Amino acid sequence: MFCAIGYFFTKYKAIAIVFLSVFIMLAAGDLLAAAENSVDVIAKQKILVIQSFHRGQKWSDDISNSIIKEVNSWERPVELFFEYMDTKNNYDHEHLENLYRLYKYKYAKRKIDVIIATDDNALRFLIDYGFDLFSDIPVVFCGIKYFDDSLLYGHKRFTGIVESVDIYKTLDVAVKFHPSRKKMLIVVDNTTTSVSIIQSFIPVLKKMNGKVAFKFTEALTVKDLSKKLRSLGKDTIVMLANFTQDKNGVLLSIQESARLVANNCSVPVYCLWDSYLGSGVVGGCLVSAGEQGGKAAKIAHKILNGLQVSQIPVNVNNPNKYFFDYAKLKQFGIKENRLPPDSIIINEPVSVYHKYKKIIWSIAASIFGLTLIIFILSINLLARRRAEKSLKNYSEKLQFLHSIDRIILELRDIQTTAKSVLKPLRALFGCQRSSVILFDFKKGRAKVLALDTAFGTSLKTGTEYNLGDYDIARLKQGKIQIANDLSRKSNITRTDRILADVGYKSFYRIPMLAGGGLMGIISLVYTSPRELESRSIDNSSGSDKHADILHDKPPNNIIEILRNKKTWPVFWHKFQDQENLKVGKDIADTLAISIQNYKLWQQVKKHELELQGMSARIMEAQEAERKRIALELHDEMGQALTAININLSVMQNKISGFPAEGLPRRLTETIEQVENLAEQLHDLSLDLRPPMLDDLGLVPTLRWYAKVFSKRLNLNIEFTADECREIPSEYVIVLYRLTQEALNNIAKHASATRVWIRLKCLSGKLRLIVQDNGSGFDLAEALSAFGPSTGVGLLGMRERLDFLGGDLDISSKPGSGTQISAFLPMKGRVKDV
Repeated sequence: MFCAIGYFFTKYKAIAIVFLSVFIMLAAGDLLAAAENSVDVIAKQKILVIQSFHRGQKWSDDISNSIIKEVNSWERPVELFFEYMDTKNNYDHEHLENLYRLYKYKYAKRKIDVIIATDDNALRFLIDYGFDLFSDIPVVFCGIKYFDDSLLYGHKRFTGIVESVDIYKTLDVAVKFHPSRKKMLIVVDNTTTSVSIIQSFIPVLKKMNGKVAFKFTEALTVKDLSKKLRSLGKDTIVMLANFTQDKNGVLLSIQESARLVANNCSVPVYCLWDSYLGSGVVGGCLVSAGEQGGKAAKIAHKILNGLQVSQIPVNVNNPNKYFFDYAKLKQFGIKENRLPPDSIIINEPVSVYHKYKKIIWSIAASIFGLTLIIFILSINLLARRRAEKSLKNYSEKLQFLHSIDRIILELRDIQTTAKSVLKPLRALFGCQRSSVILFDFKKGRAKVLALDTAFGTSLKTGTEYNLGDYDIARLKQGKIQIANDLSRKSNITRTDRILADVGYKSFYRIPMLAGGGLMGIISLVYTSPRELESRSIDNSSGSDKHADILHDKPPNNIIEILRNKKTWPVFWHKFQDQENLKVGKDIADTLAISIQNYKLWQQVKKHELELQGMSARIMEAQEAERKRIALELHDEMGQALTAININLSVMQNKISGFPAEGLPRRLTETIEQVENLAEQLHDLSLDLRPPMLDDLGLVPTLRWYAKVFSKRLNLNIEFTADECREIPSEYVIVLYRLTQEALNNIAKHASATRVWIRLKCLSGKLRLIVQDNGSGFDLAEALSAFGPSTGVGLLGMRERLDFLGGDLDISSKPGSGTQISAFLPMKGRVKDV
C-alpha cells in the first residue's frame, strides 16, 4: 500500500503538490481557529461545590472529578470553587458556625451562579444557613441518602438527585453467583448511616424468601471485626454495607474499611457504593459517585442556560449500575456471560488492539482517506474543464437571478414587474414568446397579465382563457406542464389550439406558487418542436405527458460518461434543461410572492383610506356635538340660571323685612349657589368649544385660554404668536385641542411654575410649541403604558396631526421639563403677514 502511494506521488507530482497544499491549508485553518479560541475571552460563570466530607475521601473525590469532567466538556468556560466541610471528623454546632462565618467572608464579594451540594450534611447546612449566606442562588444537591419532600418545604431554589441504594439487586446477584453459600454476614457499624441501612434491609430480606440466612454485625472494634471475618466458613457471603467508625470511635475511610473486610476473609465481599471498588470487593448494583456528580453538573448547566429551578423536579428514582472487579470475578470463578446486561467491569486487562484501538483506526482511516483523496483528485483532473464551464454557467445564472430579484423588488406595479421579468427570461430559455397568466378561480378564467414576444402577435395583454384548459391539479403540486409538439397532440384544448394557429409548436408552463396556493403560470412558448431529454416523456406515442423534469437524475455511472465523450453533449444538454427550469421555477415563485404581496398591499391601503375617512367623520361629528352642547349650556342653561337668579333676588328684596324665619339668609345662600353653578356651566361650555374660536380665530382664543388657565392654576404662562391669517378651520380645532391637552397634562403631572406657548407661521409650515419647566417624564414608558393619564393624551394628539399630514415631536426627560412641538404643512393654505 505505502509503496503504491509513493509511486503515485513520484509519478504524479502535480497531484501530490495539490494534496499537500490542501493539507497545509487545513492544518493552518485549525491552528488559526485554535488561536482565535484562545484569544477569545468570555465572562466565566461560577459554580460553588460544597462537599460534606474532606478532600482525599474517595466518594468526595469521585464526585468532584465527575463534576470537573462534565464542566470541561461545556462550550462556555465555567469557574469552579470547592469547599470541603470535613463533617466526617467535625460535626458540631461550633464547627458549622465557623464554616458559616468563613463562607460569608470568602463569598461576600464573589457572584456565585449555582451551588452544588454533595451529601446530606452539605444540604442540611445550606437549608439552615443558606438563607443568609446564598439567599438567591440556585442549589443542586446529589448523594442524598435521607430525603423527604418536607425537607425542602419553603425552599423553592433547591433541586437535585437522591441517592437510592438498590439492596435487593445486589443481594440477588450475590446469591445467584454463589448458590452453594447459604449464609450472609452484613457488616455495619453503630453510626446513623448504618441504622438507616439496616432499616432499608428489613423489607428486602423478606423478598429473598429465605434463600440465605442473614446476620448483622454488632458494634465492634477493628480488631474484633478482623477476628470475626477470619473465622468465616466457605458457606458465607459478606455484604459490606457501612463500616466507617468502629466501637471505640476510630474513623476509617471507604478504602480502609473495604481493605479491612476483604483482607481478613477469603469469602466474596459485595457492597452498595462504587467507592469500595478496587479495594478487594466483588461489586454489585452500586450507587455511583461519578453518576451523582455528573448528573448534578448537567442540572447546573441547564440552570446556567436559563431554566428555572421550579421546572426541574427532584430525581428520586435514580437507577444504579452493575459494577464488578475483574480480578475478583476470576478469583471466585464468576464468568462474564453470567453478569447482568450492561455491567461495567473495572481493572480488566486490555489487549494491544483495545489499548491502541483509536490509534489503529486513525491510521487506517488516514490511509483510506489519503487513497480516497487521490482518487477524487484524479477524477477532478479529468473533469476539470467541464467543471469550470459548469461553474461559469452557474455564476451567470446567479447574476441573472440577482438581476431578476432586483427588478421584482424595485417595481411595485405587478404588470410592469412581470413585463420586466419576461424579456430576460425569454432570452434565457431561447423561446419566442413568454407571458405571465394569472388564475381567477372564482370566475374560472385565466388572464394574461404581461406578454413579451419576439414578433407581433394577435394575442394581447388582458386576453382571457378558460381555466379548464390547464392541468390545474398538477400545477398546484408544483409540476411543470410540458408540450413537445402541439401538432402531434391528440386531445388539444382551445388555448393550445390558439397557440398552434399562430405558429407555436411547444411550450413550458411553470406554476407560480405562493403560500401554498396557485397564483398562475409563466408560459414559455417555442415556434418549433422541442425534444426534451426526460425519461418521463414518450414522444414516439404522439401523446403529451407532463414531465417532472426537476426530479430527473443523471445516469448512475458517472465514470462511463466521462470516459465516453460521445455521451457528453446529450448529458450536458439535459443538465442544461434541468438547470434552466430550476431557475425558471425560482423566478416563478418569487414573482408569485411579489404579486401576492402587491394584492395584500392594495387591500391594506384600501382599508387604511377607509379608516382615515371614518376617523375624519368621527372627529367632525365629535366637534359638532361639542359645539352643540356648548351652545345649549351657554344659551339655554345659562339664561335659565340667570332668570332664576333674578327671581331669587326679587324675592330676597321683598322678604328682607321679615327675617323671623331666616329666609333672607337661605335666599342669599341659594343665589350664591346659582351664581357658582352658572359660572361652572360657563367654564364648561368654554372648555367644550369656546364661541370666540369661531368668531375671533385661533390666536385670540389661545391668548384668552392661556390667561384663564394661568389664573386658575396660578401659573406663569407666556404666549407669543406670529400674525397669521386664513388658517383652515380644521387646523384651528386641532391646534386648540392640542394646546388644551398639553396644559391639562402640565396641570396634572408636571408640577411646573412656568409655561411658554409659541405659535409660528413659517414658510410653508405652521408650528405650535408648548414648553414647561416641570418634572418631565419618560416618553417611552408613557407611550407604552396606555394608562389613563399621559400616554393616551399624547397618542390622541399624534392621531389628530397624522390625519392632517402633520407631525408631533415630544422631547422630555425626568427632571428636565417637557416640550411639545406640532408641525402642520401650510403651503398654499396660510398667508403670512
